[in-house]
Amino acid sequence: MLRARRAPSSAVIALCLVALGWLVAAEAISAQAWVPFRLVPYEQLALSATEIDWGEGLPKIVGVVCLLTGLSVIALALLPGKLRLVPLDVADPDLVVAVTRPGLRRALAHAAAVPVGVEGVAVEMDDRRVEVAVIATADAPDDLADRVRALVSREMTEIGVLGGYDVEVRLHRRQA
Repeated sequence: MLRARRAPSSAVIALCLVALGWLVAAEAISAQAWVPFRLVPYEQLALSATEIDWGEGLPKIVGVVCLLTGLSVIALALLPGKLRLVPLDVADPDLVVAVTRPGLRRALAHAAAVPVGVEGVAVEMDDRRVEVAVIATADAPDDLADRVRALVSREMTEIGVLGGYDVEVRLHRRQA
């Protein structure tokens, strides 16, 4: 549930398998009906396969390309992707609760906009870091960055975000 989806690559592979399945089904059903479609010329392919010099470069290159394609599909299936959700801490070990990254960014931006002197906020996240860019008024207090950092950290604690995120605050003051 918390793993990244691989929809584009899965869709391409699924479409190829569906097309191959339809081809095999059409050939099999038409052969059973004594009127074969012959969409794939099996006899000609078998004859061509016996005439190929398998020691040449082209069959080896095609084989290596097929091998690398298969290995890349296996690697794509096995390697973890970027999490689309941020897991939250819950008391029940059998329960998994998460929030989307955009939803968490909005909640943290709302918390960062509370102190006096903040005109605008933008929040960016990666796997272990939350970066808060604050546009402050010219007369904003000197400890505004520390206040924003504390508010964002407290909001993450209240939401129950798992993992140790570092909160970085960049303060940009408007000129008077």
